[in-house]
Amino acid sequence: MPRLSDFRAQFPEVELMIGLGDRRVDLVAEGVDCALRVGALEDSTLVARQLGRLTVATAASPKYLAAHGYPRTLSELNVHEAVHYFSGRTGRVHDFKFVESGVEKEVKMRSTTAINDADAYVACGIQGVGLIQAPLFMMAPHMTSGALVEVLADKRPRPLPLAAVFPHNRLLAPKVRAFVEWAATVFASCPLLNFDTRRTIQQDEDAPFGGSEDRALSVEGVDPFI
Repeated sequence: MPRLSDFRAQFPEVELMIGLGDRRVDLVAEGVDCALRVGALEDSTLVARQLGRLTVATAASPKYLAAHGYPRTLSELNVHEAVHYFSGRTGRVHDFKFVESGVEKEVKMRSTTAINDADAYVACGIQGVGLIQAPLFMMAPHMTSGALVEVLADKRPRPLPLAAVFPHNRLLAPKVRAFVEWAATVFASCPLLNFDTRRTIQQDEDAPFGGSEDRALSVEGVDPFI
């Protein structure tokens, strides 16, 4: 959103209607031109342009770490409290994942709190409810301010893929092409993402902070939702 004025300056003739949320959007049924989705894609009726990968980190507030200690190994997590993220569509609770010695490991942690809204999830971490695991771009400002501290940085999970998806029949629409190309340029300049913007994929999920709960938008005058 901070770069949206750049798009307006480049494409003043395109009318934008943008919505924000964490639910899965049916692009065809809801008349949405384009959506930004995080996680593995499953819907083969959509075309997807890979925009990059979201770096994921684990963090907690200084207050929480002062009370519970700073975990340095995965085995130490068994005495810690996690704030879990769950799918609003399926109800699935996402356990924390880490990569240690090149091997991805899923760690089940004690938890009494689960959230299905990304902003509220990060807020729980800031308030000291427990450890959180989320895309780094969501937590970076709070890490800079000192409200959150990253833990187990050497065991970050694999990055989450980020893609722009749109229905087949809107593949060549100038407004969709303009937005997707602009988005690819914006994300390519973001230091919090890892990128490979050369791929266009046809596949389309139940990933935290995306997947089933999408960030979607419509470009120009259709009932929108992000």
